[in-house]
Amino acid sequence: LRDGDLTICDSTVICEYLEDICPQPALYPQAHADKARARWYEELGGTRVAELAAGIFFQRFMRPMVLKQETDEELVAKIVTKQLPPILDYLEAEVPAEGFIFGDFMMADMSLVSPFFNASYAGYEVDAGRWPVFANFVARVKAQPEVSKVLVEEAVALGMA
Repeated sequence: LRDGDLTICDSTVICEYLEDICPQPALYPQAHADKARARWYEELGGTRVAELAAGIFFQRFMRPMVLKQETDEELVAKIVTKQLPPILDYLEAEVPAEGFIFGDFMMADMSLVSPFFNASYAGYEVDAGRWPVFANFVARVKAQPEVSKVLVEEAVALGMA
């Protein structure tokens, strides 16, 4: 993010900066305990969830389409069957059946779901039979106007639309 002479490179710091200079609409909840939970979800989404989803994306999208290499389907299977399920079990219990985590759509919601957008470009979708609450949560986030617009632009940029 460039704002005048200021350049910020970390997504969390960018979002906190935007929250400070333009507090509406809120990116984070105001209550201290909720804000701490939101930061935890942002950290989880930006680290472990993103690492696993990126593994799927890299193997199934980048390797064959960009690097002209074969996909390591054994690695993808390990991610999908062994590494992601405990995290999805956790998220299934954490996200609400309706609406968003803190009422309004905020960074916590986006942080948990965005890694799955990348994985979807590589053919992975959250199993709605096994994790129906989280799969519906992903769909709600995708349906947000701010998100759906960017996803359309991404699909075009990736040659998928």
